[in-house]
Formats: sequence, structure tokens, C-alpha cells
Amino acid sequence: YEDARRHLVETRELADRCGYDWLAAWSRSQLATLDLASGQLEEARTLLDDSLTLSLTTHDSRNVSLILIEFARLALAARDSRRRSPPEAN
Repeated sequence: YEDARRHLVETRELADRCGYDWLAAWSRSQLATLDLASGQLEEARTLLDDSLTLSLTTHDSRNVSLILIEFARLALAARDSRRRSPPEAN
């Protein structure tokens, strides 16, 4: 995952610098996928929010669809982590 993360961070930085919004959105969604896989839910949410905003401005329905799938995976992961946590005291 670390090699993939390094390459995707580099891709995101280059896309941001060049103003290539499609690639900036895609790289963020892929980084979010890695964050979900490693349990970094807040980082994934931030990346998905940014990716969705960029994808909507580029009118890229394919990437929007992929991001929505990742948001669903994030919701499942968040619900699962709450289920595993100890019950709150009354």
C-alpha cells in the first residue's frame, strides 16, 4: 500500500499544480480507498469530499459513481467500528 500511496500522492500533487481536475479527483478517490483499507476513516472522508467536489465540476459521472461507492464503503466501515466499540455507560 505504501508504494501505491506514494505514487498517488505524487499524482495528486502534479494534478493540483497543473490544474488537471479530473486526475486530481481520481487520485483523491484512490487515496481514499487506501485509507479505508487501512482504517483511516476521517482521512478517507476528507479525500472523498474533495474528490466529489472536483468530479462534479468536471461533470465526470464515472468518477462520481466510484466515489459514491466509496462513500457507501465508508459508511459501512464507520458503522462496523461503532458496533465493535464498547457500549457507552448510562
